[in-house]
Amino acid sequence: MGVPRRLSLHTAEYVAFRRRLAEARHEAGLTQRDLAKLLRKSQAWLYKCEAGERRVDAVELAKFAKALKRPIDWFVSHVKLPGGVPEKSE
Repeated sequence: MGVPRRLSLHTAEYVAFRRRLAEARHEAGLTQRDLAKLLRKSQAWLYKCEAGERRVDAVELAKFAKALKRPIDWFVSHVKLPGGVPEKSE
């Protein structure tokens, strides 16, 4: 049995995700306090999300997307799938 892999908050993809999160908030004309209030969270919680001090999970991402009026994939469209697997197109 191997050592559990720790998820990094500082990979290039996650840093880009955090930038997109802040960008969407700025483009929506919201402060951290404004967005935190919409999400019923503290401004400190949102700061930690944007600064990479805490990881955003899938449910939280869906809430960010709804509050910021962006599709979820906009936040993660820069992420490359491992092994060069092409994204499925419909």
